[in-house]
Amino acid sequence: MATANDRAVLEVLFNPLFAEIPPETDDLDDDVKDWTPSNLEVKAVALAETGRYRESLEMLTSLLARNDVSHLDRASLLNDSAQVKRLLGDTTGARQDIESVLELRVNRRAQRQALVQKAILERLDGRPENGLALMRQAAALGSRFARTQLAVHKENPYAALCNQMLNRMFAELRGECQ
Repeated sequence: MATANDRAVLEVLFNPLFAEIPPETDDLDDDVKDWTPSNLEVKAVALAETGRYRESLEMLTSLLARNDVSHLDRASLLNDSAQVKRLLGDTTGARQDIESVLELRVNRRAQRQALVQKAILERLDGRPENGLALMRQAAALGSRFARTQLAVHKENPYAALCNQMLNRMFAELRGECQ
């Protein structure tokens, strides 16, 4: 098992641009240290990764319906379910799952994953400033992805221009612009 120092050394080696930022860890989540997803959850995620979203969602939904699901498992399953629903185009269902995770308040990992997903939905819905605020919250909880997004947004004017063009494109796809 790697120590926090081992992870910090690896972070410097593999992500030298973010070396001054502590690596994404769950050291503050004592209840998550020994937690691993169930085999069925891993299978559901694998189905989604192969594009079998409906099967994945059915499996995740049946797992969430079980009475023996812990709060940690429920948060993880809801985050997975939200991701699959977003990929299926069900942003309303994805938002409901994300809000459920945030209401559970079980651990930093679940919270930051939900915040990142919520930020992505905000961006897709044409609210980039809301998305940016949510990314800041996720970064404060230790999300490496959110920190990277914030760094790109802040330091790269070309990325900002690209985001602006993407927002315009999404607006056109939704029929909001001509």
